[in-house]
Amino acid sequence: MLAEWATKKALDLAFGKAKQYLAEAKTQLTSTPLDAQNALALHQQGVQRWCEEISFADLKQAKRTMNVYVGLDVFVCPRSLRIEPGEAVGHRRLDSVLADSTEHLVVLGQPGAGKSTTMKYACHRLLHDENFLSDGPSFPVVIRLREIGVESGTNRTGGVIDGQNIFSALARHLGLAFRGS
Repeated sequence: MLAEWATKKALDLAFGKAKQYLAEAKTQLTSTPLDAQNALALHQQGVQRWCEEISFADLKQAKRTMNVYVGLDVFVCPRSLRIEPGEAVGHRRLDSVLADSTEHLVVLGQPGAGKSTTMKYACHRLLHDENFLSDGPSFPVVIRLREIGVESGTNRTGGVIDGQNIFSALARHLGLAFRGS
């Protein structure tokens, strides 16, 4: 109940600041804090479904993420930034990188390296483990970059693709609608 109250207060404050900023840009925010709260709840349900299971083309059926996830050792600096071919690149366990980081992180890798599975694992932990990255109430916002910049339509899981850019996808997930003057 306290988390809901804090979320509502944070949304009210954010909407007030956003309206001030947008007025200077001659744009209006047409959505309400309730619209954003409903959109976030809907998005969180979608993220919950997305992160529960992993599936690959050669699996007979989907597997529960937390049953099959293997903790990754990740390079803390891309290999491409090495100067010498034999130069050692430091690596750490992903959980320790997430726990220690106060900055934004980018996960890079070849196809099949485990980027999506790692994000599903992190989202699942964030949603179900109150001690995971617990600097206060938080929730994952998932934007599938492969769906950005494609034509409008429906993706293979039935989700709507808006075919625009990362900002419009983020606004949609956050329940934000704008109208220019």
